[in-house]
Amino acid sequence: MDLENKENQESGLSLMDIISIIKLNWIMITFFTLLLGVLTFAYVSRFVEDRYKSTSEILVQVPVSTERVDSNTLINSQRLLDTAAEFARSPHVVRKLRTEEYYSLITNVEHQILLDSISDRDIIRNISVASSSTSFIVKFSYSHSNRDFTQVITSILTTILIENDILMFEDSFIELSPASDPVDDSPNRILYIIVGLMGGAIIGIGLAFIKHLFNNSYMTKEQLEQGTGIQVIGVIPEFTIKEGKKKMRRRKLFQKDRIAEYDHLVTYESPMSYTAESFQKALVNLEYINVDGNFKVIQFTSTLAGAGKTTFISNVAHLIGKKGKKVVIVDLDLRKPKINRVFRAPNENGVTDYLTGKIDYKTLVNYSEKFSVHYIVAGERTTAVVNVLEAQKLKDLIARLRTEFDYVLLDAPPTMAVSDALYISRLADGVLFIVAQNETKRTVINEAIQTLKQNKVNIIGIAFTQVDVKNSDILSYTYGYGYGYNSSLDDDFDKEKS
Repeated sequence: MDLENKENQESGLSLMDIISIIKLNWIMITFFTLLLGVLTFAYVSRFVEDRYKSTSEILVQVPVSTERVDSNTLINSQRLLDTAAEFARSPHVVRKLRTEEYYSLITNVEHQILLDSISDRDIIRNISVASSSTSFIVKFSYSHSNRDFTQVITSILTTILIENDILMFEDSFIELSPASDPVDDSPNRILYIIVGLMGGAIIGIGLAFIKHLFNNSYMTKEQLEQGTGIQVIGVIPEFTIKEGKKKMRRRKLFQKDRIAEYDHLVTYESPMSYTAESFQKALVNLEYINVDGNFKVIQFTSTLAGAGKTTFISNVAHLIGKKGKKVVIVDLDLRKPKINRVFRAPNENGVTDYLTGKIDYKTLVNYSEKFSVHYIVAGERTTAVVNVLEAQKLKDLIARLRTEFDYVLLDAPPTMAVSDALYISRLADGVLFIVAQNETKRTVINEAIQTLKQNKVNIIGIAFTQVDVKNSDILSYTYGYGYGYNSSLDDDFDKEKS
């Protein structure tokens, strides 16, 4: 199945994708959830008043013939009852509140002021009338924030209904029960807040999915394997280290704006950490692929710069050296060499110097006692990079290294940046491709891999770097005995130094 078909398969979101998106954006989702929750709480506290409701019961006398009761009679009776219910909250009834006859029934001056301050429309909006299809009783209610005022208005409106001057309803209303003592009719504040929290969560999740739509990079190991059709041999977390005991500053090893030093090998400095274990697992998988020893010379490349290629190759090389095997790193990223920074060595007496005859083989190959790794730096800068990579002397050098070392690791430039990686691939038995989480668009990564495949390059696997394991399921599978792998990644370095 080609990459295009695999991309089409990924057009839909699986349950795991949805869970992954939510986990990766949990801070934003939590922020909006709490924000709307707080705003809703503030609104409820400031603008939502306590309300009270008083209710009276009125019997509507519907004339029914005792001689003949048919369906039409019942329908007309129900219509009359419904009409009476609507009449009870009509402007005709409410306007009478302000006539002298009924206004005088309000003896409390405060209640009179309240009535004067509200409009007929506000009164109608707070009147509720409930009729039943099984009886001729209408429940008449009025709601207001003032408890006593509520009962007074309910009582007067009930009186107005009973004493109405509409011929159709003359002597039709009988008060069964007077206005009741007001009961609490306040809005459910807790429900308001819950709805606010849910609304915030929905907004946060919605923004997370919108962000996902515009972020077309690989976020999970499963997406990467499905999208490229290549096995992921290692998942390396994004991790931080301390610089000094006093400053307690932290910097990311995987980042575009790196400092000049690359010499912090987490596999050396923090061998018991979860990050070091991730490199160890990657090496185990690499050795499993290379069980027959067919991949002695391995090239490391990526799509674009910043994927953590040099960090990955140097840590893996150190682990190989710790096992007693001879390993050499050759810096063939002649345009932007970095291997010399890992070993804090000058970028002198390197590949280009050897090919031009300035130094001999013995001077070319260096050894780090600290990291148990042999290494060859890039050497003097040159503009004829392609000529260097095609030189027969370079091929002879790699052939000699193949006979003297168990592993020859070639640090190559990114595939999409320059064509150097394609020339270097002719020297290697296989290529290990480095992909950083959430860094490069899937289409660009797939294009880089397709370019390698079109040139018949043997891609033996992918290393997935800069992975935010704190927001993924990876930590769920870590060990819990002895090494403290389930602890915070940021604390691993501290534990090693304590």
